[in-house]
Amino acid sequence: MKRSFIAAVVILFLLSGCLSFKAIEYRITFDKKFEIGKIVITYENIGSDKFVSVKTDTAMSSVEKQEILQDRHDDFIDLVHMTQDDEQLLNGIKQGIYFKKRYLFEKDNALNGRYEGIFTNLRFDNKEESLRILKDEIFLTLKKDEDIERIETNGQLNQTENIITISWPKTEKTIYWRQILKENSETVSLLDEYRQWKTKKKL
Repeated sequence: MKRSFIAAVVILFLLSGCLSFKAIEYRITFDKKFEIGKIVITYENIGSDKFVSVKTDTAMSSVEKQEILQDRHDDFIDLVHMTQDDEQLLNGIKQGIYFKKRYLFEKDNALNGRYEGIFTNLRFDNKEESLRILKDEIFLTLKKDEDIERIETNGQLNQTENIITISWPKTEKTIYWRQILKENSETVSLLDEYRQWKTKKKL
């Protein structure tokens, strides 16, 4: 897992500074005119930087450890709020997206988060990063970030020293790209907090 900051205009909802994720995937399905469609954004293996390392474990008091556990719980509550508050919906609307579903789920022994929505005329565009519908292709431009280990996609991937580009022919109505981040040992999964939260919801 790595910290949540990545320079990319198409990352609509950056997690807060204490949260992290291992990968993020965008999957977009267009209509025939490339004007409306569906979008799914998935954060994979979400965690927190509030952890007790092997080196510091014996040196910490029980009170200090309890404070870290509380901070980690607070990070999880912040994550839950991201799937419920109106600010996230407003951010999506600014880019032409209405998110119908926002939820957390467990998969492959990891905590994941997902946004599912519909859009009209996606607005991912600025000077350095953009997703553009051109005459013969769909063209994505991203700033290269040192945190990214690799990118998976069903398009044509090209990279320079500073820029990542992906292109798809307009015969491809569903496009996706997945950014996998470099490993970071200074994070811990929030899966246990999710399981406890889910159990309490059922009571």
